[in-house]
Amino acid sequence: MFDSLRGQRRRYLLYYLEERDSTRIEDAARFIAARERDCDPADVPADVAERVKVTLYHVHLPKLAEKNIVEYDPRSGAMQFQDPPDGMSDLIDLCYSIEQGE
Repeated sequence: MFDSLRGQRRRYLLYYLEERDSTRIEDAARFIAARERDCDPADVPADVAERVKVTLYHVHLPKLAEKNIVEYDPRSGAMQFQDPPDGMSDLIDLCYSIEQGE
């Protein structure tokens, strides 16, 4: 579980997915890029969102899918949060609180 939360982009993705039933990689990439830039998702340049999308596709989503935390269809770009291991949601919430300075 800790390895899944080690990467900042993986944490941001999990924060995003925890609030939704499902999403698409494009939307998640734009959200993550906005968090990294501290701006509104609508203000993220397309090339920046695309670079985040590529790292999600090739690095972060495979790791999370391998651990059965995220279900991901590479063809459609659809993804959803699977039933996390016991305690995973609490760890995600704790990481979020720490990063928000709460």
